[in-house]
Amino acid sequence: MGSEIILLSMANGALSITNQPHLFDLQVNGATVFDKLQRPKVVDFSSPDLTARDVERVSGLLATKGVRSYLATIVTSPSEVVLKNVRTIAEVMKENPDLRGIHLEGPFFSKSCKGAHQPEFIIERGEPGLFEKFQDAAGGAVVLVTVSPAIEKAPEFIEFISKSGVIVSLGHHDANTSQIREAVSAGATGVTHAGNGWSKEAGTHPRQIADVLAQLSAKGMYVMLIPDGEHVKKDFIEEVHNIVELLRPGHTIFVSDCSPLAGAPAGEYEVYHGTKVTIQRQPNGELRGKPLSGSYLLLSECLDALREINIIEESAIQRGASQAPFEFMRRALERIGRFPSLDPL
Repeated sequence: MGSEIILLSMANGALSITNQPHLFDLQVNGATVFDKLQRPKVVDFSSPDLTARDVERVSGLLATKGVRSYLATIVTSPSEVVLKNVRTIAEVMKENPDLRGIHLEGPFFSKSCKGAHQPEFIIERGEPGLFEKFQDAAGGAVVLVTVSPAIEKAPEFIEFISKSGVIVSLGHHDANTSQIREAVSAGATGVTHAGNGWSKEAGTHPRQIADVLAQLSAKGMYVMLIPDGEHVKKDFIEEVHNIVELLRPGHTIFVSDCSPLAGAPAGEYEVYHGTKVTIQRQPNGELRGKPLSGSYLLLSECLDALREINIIEESAIQRGASQAPFEFMRRALERIGRFPSLDPL
C-alpha cells in the first residue's frame, strides 16, 4: 500500500509517528488463513470452535499486512460461546502484543437494525450482570462494547460500562436524537461503522437527518467508517468525514470490520451461525462476497480502496487508521497496560 505509519511513543501526551507500517484495526471478526499446503481455514472469533492457535494465525496474517494492533471482535452469539471465546482470546493476549483487547459487538442491540447478527441472540436491554460475566471471563480484556442507545435502560447500562473503564460505541440501532444524547451524556464516545446496521442512513425526513447528525456532531465522538467500497458509498464517506473533521479534527476512524472470509478464495462458505456466503471473483480480479457479512478486505486493503476513490488526503487516511483509534481507545488500553509506551511497539 502507500505510505503508512507506526505509533512509536508518547511525548507531552501526544503520539509521535514515523513512516513505518503500523495500523490499528478496532474491528477484526476473523480472517481466512492458509496452512503450509495452502489449504484455507476460515477463522471466526465468534465460532464455538475457536482455538488459541486460530487467533495466533490471524494475528500473523494481519502483521504481514501492516496491521500490528487490533481488537478481536466477537459478534452477537450465545452467551456460552462469548464466555469461552473471550477466555481464549485473553490467553493469547498474554503473549501477543499485537492483540490489544476484545471488542464485543453485541448482544445489546436493536433487532430492527440487526445487520448480519442473529436476532435470537440479541438482547434489547442493558444487562450489567451479563456484561460483568463476560468481562470477568476475559480477565478485564474487554475494552470496547458496541451498544444500541435504543434498548431498555440504555443510559444506565452505558454509564455502568463506561465507569468500568471500557469504551462504549453506538451501533445497530434506530435511536432518536433524545436517546442518542442520553447515551452520549452517559459516557458513549464512539459510533460503530457509521451507515451500517443504522436504519436512518437513507432517511430523507428532517427528523431522521437530525438523528444521524446527533451522532456525528456529538462532542468528543469518534466515528468509524468501513472504506471497503461496499459497505457505504463514496459520497457518504466523504460527507461524514467532512462533518466530523470540521467539528472535531482527528476523530474519524477507519476500520475493516473484516469478515472471517477476508482473504478467502472463491467458493461457498458458512459463517456467523449458519449464514451462507458466496465468494466470487470480480471482473477486475478482486474477490467479493454476497450477501454482505462484514468486509472481505483487511484494513490495509480497505485503505487502498479508499485511496483509489481519491476523496480524502493521505495524512487523514493515515491518522484515521493509526493515531485516531489509539486516542479513541486510550483510556481502556491504559487500564490494562496496553497503550503505547516510550518503547517502540
